[in-house]
Amino acid sequence: MSARSSAALVGMLLEALDERPDLRTELAEMLRDERQTGSAARFIESTVAVGRVGLHPDTLVRFAREARVPRACKAGREWRFPADLSPADIIPARGNNLGALTRSGSRRWPSAALPSSFVAISGRI
Repeated sequence: MSARSSAALVGMLLEALDERPDLRTELAEMLRDERQTGSAARFIESTVAVGRVGLHPDTLVRFAREARVPRACKAGREWRFPADLSPADIIPARGNNLGALTRSGSRRWPSAALPSSFVAISGRI
């Protein structure tokens, strides 16, 4: 949205509020309630959230970047998570998840767990 269209939208909103004092009062009450409860109170930092879900902080942040944590949001450089976050809220990965593969005792992938792209390139079956 451009600055010009944003200004026009704000102007239209202010005109509508001038014409309807009941809407102005309702909006003021909604904003007052929000300010008193504080939206920040409904979110927690990643250091607190990891204790609730049992994940490493880097993993939880990666899941948030991948949109696998509902209602997670970024505030500046830090991620914030819903205060009621539980392990059941984390959305499982879809498709070929190489991060879930385990390695055998050797430093090679087990033959059954080779990524399909590697199999196609190397010709292994």
